[in-house]
Amino acid sequence: MSNYIERKDPFVEDYHFCGKHAEMVRQLCRNEKKDRIVFSTYVDLFICSAVVGCVLDKKVKRDTRNRDGNNTANILASAFTSHSDVRFVYCLVLICGDQNTASKTERLDRAFRYRNTKNSFSIFEEYMLGGLEYLYRNFMENNQSSNDQMYLNLRNLMSTFIPQVDNVDCDDDIFD
Repeated sequence: MSNYIERKDPFVEDYHFCGKHAEMVRQLCRNEKKDRIVFSTYVDLFICSAVVGCVLDKKVKRDTRNRDGNNTANILASAFTSHSDVRFVYCLVLICGDQNTASKTERLDRAFRYRNTKNSFSIFEEYMLGGLEYLYRNFMENNQSSNDQMYLNLRNLMSTFIPQVDNVDCDDDIFD
């Protein structure tokens, strides 16, 4: 029952990435080389990571190392305010995630009735961090030496989201 204690909207507070996740965020958004920046803002990465984690069913626990140290990457609450889609994605992940372990009613309750609870945010956060690790592995860790290689990885990622549209395979003219 303690997981369903109401708390305020999680997007009216700053969000802090810690440990390895903070480093991943910095690399994906502000790479030292400046030639491999995948996302322009931490919020864009946050939103995209949540969708990727949910679609690919990748969940990862929060890395709490160095939470009070200097190895953090922060999203200010004001950044969430200017991205209205963050709350939509939050509900979407809570509805679509955990389809094998939670009933439709439970998922809808998490997204709407209990959306401001610790349990709901923890589920969302695990998907978001799972997506973050997936994006990092595919765009930064695999020794990307060129923008062409990053483009191919992006194309492969997109093909997992859009395998076929009206019988047009992703390898057809949609990306050419």
